[in-house]
This record gives sequence, C-alpha cells and structure tokens, in this order.
Amino acid sequence: MEVSQTTDIQQFIKVSALLFNNPNNNTNNYGIHYNYYKDEESIEKFFSKENPYWQHAEYKLLIATENNEPVARMAIIIDQDYNSYYIKKNQKTVFFGFFETKDDFQITKALFKEAKKILKKQKCTKFLGPIDGNMFNNIGLLQNNFSLIPEISMPINPAYYLEHFAKLKLKKHIDLLAYTIYLPNCKNVNQENLSQQNQSKQNKNDQNLDIQIIGFKKQEFDSKLKTAFQIYSEAYGKTNHWLYYPIKFEEFYYQVGDLRQVLDEELTLIINYKNIPVGFLYCIPNFNLIIDKITAKSKLFQTIQFLWYKRKIKEARLALICILPNDEHKGFGTIIAQQLIANLKKKGYTTVEYSWVLETNTASRHLAEKLGGKIKSIYRVYEMKV
Repeated sequence: MEVSQTTDIQQFIKVSALLFNNPNNNTNNYGIHYNYYKDEESIEKFFSKENPYWQHAEYKLLIATENNEPVARMAIIIDQDYNSYYIKKNQKTVFFGFFETKDDFQITKALFKEAKKILKKQKCTKFLGPIDGNMFNNIGLLQNNFSLIPEISMPINPAYYLEHFAKLKLKKHIDLLAYTIYLPNCKNVNQENLSQQNQSKQNKNDQNLDIQIIGFKKQEFDSKLKTAFQIYSEAYGKTNHWLYYPIKFEEFYYQVGDLRQVLDEELTLIINYKNIPVGFLYCIPNFNLIIDKITAKSKLFQTIQFLWYKRKIKEARLALICILPNDEHKGFGTIIAQQLIANLKKKGYTTVEYSWVLETNTASRHLAEKLGGKIKSIYRVYEMKV
C-alpha cells in the first residue's frame, strides 16, 4: 500500500466512483448508492482555478493505492482567511475533506499518517473535518440512516467510517442535525392567515403589520442574491456562526450561483419589514430521488426526463433560514417558515428536511421543533490535535 500526493483533480475525483460504483467491490454491501454519493461536477468546480476561494486557501490531495488501484483519498485544505479570522497567534486549523476509503482501517490509518506529515510542516495545531472546504459544501460524517437516500447536497457515507475514526481516536468537535417535518401534521398557514395573525398582534406590537414575503424570482436572481448575501453576512457575522468568516460576493456567487437553474420561486423566499429585507430562506426539492430515472444519453432527453420526473418529487430540503440579528426575536423566522410550509403543501409535498442545524443553535432547533420537526439524521465533525 502506498499513499502519495497528486495534482490530478480528475484522478482524485474518480476514486469514489471506483470504490462505490464498482460491482466487484464489496463496499456496495453497505447500502451506498454512488448516484447519490458525490456530485463529481461540483467537486471539479470547487477545485477549479476559477474558484475565488483559492485566492486565500490551498490544498493537498492524497490518494492511497493498493496493487496500483486507488483505495482511498483525502483533501487537506488550509484556509488562511479562516485562520486569520478565528485562530489565535501561533495556532492553525487545517480541514480535511472529500474523504473516502475502502473498508480497511490500515488504509485509513496510513492516509492520516501521511496527512500528519503535511500538518507538521504547516505547523498545524488542529485537524478538523470532514469539511469539504467550507460551509457551502458537504460537512460532517453521517452517524445513522446509512442506507437512506440523502437529501440534496447532504453527505452520505458507509457506517464503517465511524469505526475507523474511533480507532484513530478522533474526538467530536460538533454535531449537525437534520430535522424531518411531516407536512400533513403542520398547521395550514397561507398568506391570508399570516395577515390575520399579524392583525391579531396589533395591540401588542404593530410591527408585524408591515411584513411582506416575496418569492426569489429567476429574472431578478442576481439582485436577490446580493440581498441574500448581505443578510447572510450580517447575520452570520454578528452571531459568530460556526465556520463563518467574511467573504466577497464574488466567492459567494461562485459557490451558489448555479442555484438559478433549479430555483423554485415559491420555495426560496425573502421577508421584508417596512420594505426592508430582514431575512430569507432557501428550500430545494430532493432531486436525489429521481437521479436513477435520468437514463438518456443526450442532454436534450435528459432535460425532458428531468422535467417529467421532477413533478413526482414529494420531499424537499430547507437548507437555510437567515434572519438579521436585530430582528431574530420578532417572529420573522416562524412567519417565513410557515409560508414555506403552506407553499410546499400547495405543491403536493409531504415532507421537508431542515438541515443542517448546529446542535448549539437553540433558535433554529426551537423553530424546527415548533414546526413539528423530529431529528432524523446526525452529522459529526471531528477534530484531532496535532
């Protein structure tokens, strides 16, 4: 067995396909379906030189081979801006991500041993992951429900990864939670009901009379995205949200600009108070449920198949609710979430997953539970001192 560095992104990307899409590999016995596993195009885009992220970060790619066949991989990511924002002098945190391995602990051990050599050269004090670069990509190691089809843009992994990490004595850093909300159990709230609710609060506080919820229209995508970015930057910055540090709009756009293609105007909403945006949410259908149905070879027929089967999707993922800090105790999060639920029910959805939610984020956890959400899956981020 050999562990070496590579600069070949395509070679690195294809490791997971060789591991999980190979009928001769017993890894398939663990219930992992490669189609839902990793989005190769997104990984290639992330590592592209065009990604503004690499203006302040760098990476090392490790591949383990056995009999000249790839059997594991890991990316080591050093983000200078993250360290400048968070870490005290003479301390440095390095992320590990895009981790995949065959069910052989010795391979995982060898991979981390090689990683430690790089970490020592970098004078790293803490190794944190799995984090695929930043919060816009996959984060955490799935702890349960390994055979379920994951929600869109949520990670999945075999159960044996947990055993490997335990043997390496990696410690828990933080858990990320996924809540499932069963929509038929949610109170039906439409825009008219919301107005009535606001009217009933007039004697207590007439601030809710000026609330407006608008859809994220595709023809206004760029301007609405700038609004979302401003809210995200202020809300996450002032609350010191885990993993957040200031970035430029160009980097934000590079990471999330592709959402334009799958945007549903009734599922991505902005809430205004007195004509000023104070929050937004982003929700997306779980397209993972129809990936197996897209079998055509040409892009034209793939699009036709996608549009046909898209109508049958009844699950969605609420990926983000963001309310400005000065307004987060005014009920805006509940109001915009209830409007989303009304829209989902109108469109025939039966469940929505709210993920991910930090275990320490009491406000988001309270909102999830208020909407009837139950914890379905847990994703753990580990740390290792160097």
